[in-house]
Parts: sequence; C-alpha cells; structure tokens
Amino acid sequence: MFKDSFHVPLSHSAGVPAPPSDPELDSKVKKASEKISENLHIFANEPSLACYRLQEHIHKSLPQLVLKRIEMNQMNRELQGKCYDLEYAIK
Repeated sequence: MFKDSFHVPLSHSAGVPAPPSDPELDSKVKKASEKISENLHIFANEPSLACYRLQEHIHKSLPQLVLKRIEMNQMNRELQGKCYDLEYAIK
C-alpha cells in the first residue's frame, strides 16, 4: 500500500489499526483543511499586497510632492534674498 516510510500514517507505523472511515468526518476535515490553507495563503501574501498598495500610493503622490519641494526651495531662496536686503537696509 505505502511505498516508503515517509508516507506511512503514524497509526500504521506504530502498529495501531486505522480507525474506521467516516465520509462525513472526512468531508468536514477536508473542508476545514482547505479553509486553513486558503487563510494561510492570504496571510502569507498580505505583506506583498501592502507593499503593492504603498508603491501605488507613492507613484501617485510623488510628482505632487516633487512640485511642492521645488516651489518651497524657490520660496526659500526668495525669502533669503529678502532677509539679506532687510539686513542690508538696517545697517
């Protein structure tokens, strides 16, 4: 029935007879196992989804931030020039 010791159920390897098969129980166990597997798959991929959403947000908002930074640097230069003019006028 089993070709190697890796695939032998624990109950068979210990000499304990296998429990009688219950189709309803087997169905419930299979359904629960599939749900657990699906949830593990979702949880395992959740970080990659979060990273994708962050990347999407950055690509969307970065051009606006760059324009604001350029505008602020220009305003900073103008303000420094006006401060220099003000200091020169006070002296």
